[in-house]
Amino acid sequence: MQVSNQVLLRGKVQERQVLAYTPAGTPVSRFQIAHQSVQVEAGRQREVQCTIEAVALGPLATELDRLPGDVEHTFSGFLAAKSLRYPRPILHVTAVLNETSI
Repeated sequence: MQVSNQVLLRGKVQERQVLAYTPAGTPVSRFQIAHQSVQVEAGRQREVQCTIEAVALGPLATELDRLPGDVEHTFSGFLAAKSLRYPRPILHVTAVLNETSI
């Protein structure tokens, strides 16, 4: 059985690091996504705020490096451990969706 690992999160880009490159020359963008919304849990509305670490690779990293930080965007991707040493999950962004594709 294949288990799904898909995340869709709307938020603003924060704490963007300088665009880096892997030894193979692949662009890497590391940043944080600040999310704020109202969700329903146990039949009650709840205000939700969180910040999640994120990374993007390849051409998307270059695109993300130019996204304005003062505008909300919808990010699609998957969660994975930061590294073997630091198992805390980070969001690997695979797409930035526009309003018409949601």
